[in-house]
Amino acid sequence: MLIPKTSPLHNPPASFSRRQVVILDGIRYAIEMAHIAYERLDTQLQGIAASFTNAKPQFDERATAMLDAWSIVDSAHRMADLVANLPGLPNSTWKRLFQDRTREAAELRNCVQHQLGEIEGIISNGGQLWGYLSWAEFKDGKYTGKWLMMAAGADYVGDRFLFIGPNTLSFPVPNGRIRLNAFGKQVYLGGVRNAMVDAGVALDGDITGFLKPIGEPPNGSRGADAFSLGYVEMLISCPPPKS
Repeated sequence: MLIPKTSPLHNPPASFSRRQVVILDGIRYAIEMAHIAYERLDTQLQGIAASFTNAKPQFDERATAMLDAWSIVDSAHRMADLVANLPGLPNSTWKRLFQDRTREAAELRNCVQHQLGEIEGIISNGGQLWGYLSWAEFKDGKYTGKWLMMAAGADYVGDRFLFIGPNTLSFPVPNGRIRLNAFGKQVYLGGVRNAMVDAGVALDGDITGFLKPIGEPPNGSRGADAFSLGYVEMLISCPPPKS
């Protein structure tokens, strides 16, 4: 479990208002969803790298990869909005750092939300509406030197795919260095995921120390992440048999 069950993100103080609790739930799930999407994407892309000489990825594999990649971008944008609007949260250093580390993802999300407005630029400058993914093969604890690219859509003469990355970066990213390249921008998805996780850890500490209760605490809280099971019993009335 990425966020421990003992975390106040799972069990916010009873003094918090329902608005605060709802926003904290949204932040928690944004982190969890981004983490799951990244781990799944990394596993899939490394599998594609290992088998690329024998077979190219199938269409459903490409769509699945793009689904996970853009899900990370969307989760980061949602979390940034929620953090910015969490009542009682001080303007801590980690909050500003999180906004800085996810700014490129937020810009990319704004572009994809207005795809029709981006089409003319794609026609003029080349590219695909959903962009392309690039990554490095990492095997047995080291890089193999192989870089790969997977585009989502048609490409034409003159389109350029800059998918071989730099040897060194000014910020840490997970092995594989997965990038989403779209609308003239590139985002290291592992860096975005890490920024979300780091912000969640910092927020975890703020909840019990610095996050002030704002608003009336609700009555009747029954916990979080409820599950239930129900049965439907069918009663059929039949006329008695003739005898």
